[in-house]
Amino acid sequence: MALQYDYTALDTEGWTNDQHIVAANFVWPMMYIDMQNITKENADEIIFRFEFLQKIGFGPFTKRVPLLELKAQVKGMIGYKTNIKQEPRFKFIRRWMKTAEQELQEFLDVKGGSNGQ
Repeated sequence: MALQYDYTALDTEGWTNDQHIVAANFVWPMMYIDMQNITKENADEIIFRFEFLQKIGFGPFTKRVPLLELKAQVKGMIGYKTNIKQEPRFKFIRRWMKTAEQELQEFLDVKGGSNGQ
C-alpha cells in the first residue's frame, strides 16, 4: 500500500512553499510515532511521542526541536491525515525500546570485539 497523506483540512492560506513542503513530508515523522491523524483530542499524545523519541535519542528530526516549537507545529497540523497504521502507546514504546536495545547490543558487540575499548 502506498503511503498517503492529506492536509487539505488545514488552513494553508498564506503558507509559503516551504511550509507546504514541510506538510507534505510530515507523513514521515507520523510513521515514527505510529499515529494516523492529528486531532485536538490526540495532539498531546503526538507531542508526547515526539518528545519521547527525542529523550531517548531517536526520532525523525535532524536536531532537537524545543518543546514549545514542537507543540506549535503539532497544533498547527490539526486536521492532518495519513493512512499509517495507528498503534497504542505501549506498542509504540515497545517498538522503540527494542530498537534502543538492539542498537546498544550492536555497540557492545563491536566494542567487545576490539578488546572492550
